[in-house]
Amino acid sequence: MKKIILIIILTFYCSAILFAQNLPGEPSNPVPVHGAIDVSITTDISWTNGADTDDVEVLFGKQNPPVDTVYDGIAVETLTNAQIGGPLDMGEVYYWQVIAKNVFGNTEGPIWYFSTEYDNCGPFPIVEDLEPGFFVFENALGNDVNWNLNTSIFVSPVNSAHNAYGPDNTNIGIQKCVFDIAGSTYLNFWHIAKTEGDYDHCYVEISFDEGYNWTILPESTYEGLGTYEVPLFHNPEGPCFDEDSYPIWQAGIADDSWWQLEVFNLSGYIGNQALIRFRLVSNSSNELYGWVIDDITITEDSCLPVELTNFTGAVVQGEFVQITWTCESESDMNGYKIYRSETDLNSADFSSALIDAANFSYTHDYLFEDYEVEDEKTYNYWLEGISNDGSTDMWGPLTIYVEFEDDEEYDGDTELFNVYPNPVFIDNDLQINIRFAVKTGENATLSIYNIKGQLLESYKCEQGIHEYHLDTGSYSSGLYLYQLKSEGYFEIKKMMILK
Repeated sequence: MKKIILIIILTFYCSAILFAQNLPGEPSNPVPVHGAIDVSITTDISWTNGADTDDVEVLFGKQNPPVDTVYDGIAVETLTNAQIGGPLDMGEVYYWQVIAKNVFGNTEGPIWYFSTEYDNCGPFPIVEDLEPGFFVFENALGNDVNWNLNTSIFVSPVNSAHNAYGPDNTNIGIQKCVFDIAGSTYLNFWHIAKTEGDYDHCYVEISFDEGYNWTILPESTYEGLGTYEVPLFHNPEGPCFDEDSYPIWQAGIADDSWWQLEVFNLSGYIGNQALIRFRLVSNSSNELYGWVIDDITITEDSCLPVELTNFTGAVVQGEFVQITWTCESESDMNGYKIYRSETDLNSADFSSALIDAANFSYTHDYLFEDYEVEDEKTYNYWLEGISNDGSTDMWGPLTIYVEFEDDEEYDGDTELFNVYPNPVFIDNDLQINIRFAVKTGENATLSIYNIKGQLLESYKCEQGIHEYHLDTGSYSSGLYLYQLKSEGYFEIKKMMILK
């Protein structure tokens, strides 16, 4: 009896060994290699079958784990690009698995993945203005709620991107093409982040390996004017935006007066190829309006002690000349001087005292008022920038014709009037006059932007009827935006300049 039991046990043991030995071996040696990046969209795939493999089934696709069978038949070790559905999409992650088969059963190979090459966004500036739709950015796979075009609020007409998130969401808008960081590079965008403070997080992230790993842009790269910091609750991962970033976002209903321009300095990542994405992560309650983004630009600027983007002037209330200039950033600057002449710089009969430089790393406006002017005269103004090492830069001349007006109190509403004609056909030596009115008790700012959302000029004023003389000498043909904003008024209009 014991011999019979022993024989039965040995028989089962040997059968189990024999069965295991006859299962097909595990597939190996994938090409493209597991985790490969920048793979051609015309790639084939290949692998090495294990021992005793008679047939194979190959699963391939963007889903993880892959579920689409692209081949099921006699054992092969290569599938062509056409067999896997090629050419593949650019900038996508593909997952694939080989299942080895024989009469004794199946052996599932590991799940491999690779990412296809990204298209390069091309020369700077890289612009996503969402007109007429998504171009540089797109929705990521697996979003709980996708980003959609919004035509009710926008910076440049007529679209913005809006994510109207729900509870426990992760919603991503991702760049479709890579860009090279070779110099001073900046990410700029307009947005409204009306999400619950400290609980629903709006992250801005960068990747240097085509989207496998992402880094939240740190506070050291932020050059905007809002609050960009690590939130208190709901598993904070790093600094982000929410309704607490700007006081205007904290109450009321989102409208066009809520737009804020953000600036991130990417120059610390020189030498990398990068992708940008916007990721909204929410908790389980209190969903608000959401995150709205418009006019995303990635630009490359030269590194200068001062980056001057605006030098303009106007006669204010028919009484004095107001000179304004805007610096995107400053470093190691001592200050500025204004010079005035009725002819050339060498004949300047006035020079201002030194106006101290702020040396901010973000946008800063300067203002100088000249009351020593006469009626019906033309004046030329120059701006001198003086660095701490004594070197100087000169901008100008800025030509202004002074015509005094009767001082009458304006009793109407704040209003931005249309430029006429529009389009404007101009020569380099002509100006465009932009008329607007500011009601009693308000202060306003007139701003000129290009279609990328970059501030070109700005002019601050008080109550009254104003006419701003826009010198177009440095402007190229194209679409521009002019905006008037006061405590109780916000309006953006378009003008076309043709030369």
